[in-house]
Amino acid sequence: MYEGVVKSIDIQYGKHPYNPYAQIPRSAAITLATKDEEKRLRVPPAEIAEQLIELGVEEGDVIWIDEETGRVFVQGKGEGGETYDIYVKKKIEVPKGPVYKEKEITRFFTLNDLDIYQARQQGLLSAMIFGFAAEEREIPNEVRKAVDEFVMKLINDGKGELVPGVLFIDDVHMLDIETWAYLSRAMESELSPILILATNRV
Repeated sequence: MYEGVVKSIDIQYGKHPYNPYAQIPRSAAITLATKDEEKRLRVPPAEIAEQLIELGVEEGDVIWIDEETGRVFVQGKGEGGETYDIYVKKKIEVPKGPVYKEKEITRFFTLNDLDIYQARQQGLLSAMIFGFAAEEREIPNEVRKAVDEFVMKLINDGKGELVPGVLFIDDVHMLDIETWAYLSRAMESELSPILILATNRV
């Protein structure tokens, strides 16, 4: 990851391909500095530059950029520079050491998050949203299979931990045989949630 105080941001804009009245980032570069090093980074305009704009990142902010995912996090305002009586961002100390460093990050994802991400990577998400996938709106089986393999690999490598979710279904006496068959098959999976069933029929 890259961490430091923002010394400069240079974002070049170009015309939007579909809206002549809008502009989008075409290229971007940001200079990050710590107490020991300063580095200028060219960043992807679509993934990182748009986040810098949305988060309102400006010179003097202390940020870090996750190299693996491209996510930008604003930690606060670096000490020094102009002083104000009221600060919207928390004042923090400028980081030490190199700009690029290794840092263990813990993230929480649901299987649905991974399904959507994998579908987007395979170019299937737009097809599901706009109806180009033969009227199929569910996540395809090949996507779920890829996600299951990815999750099991993380667990086996010791890089991830599975926290079972809880699925509560009320009035289960109204479920049809196809639904019961699906639930039975889902419960056989290693990634199955904790299932709680409720009914007022005996």
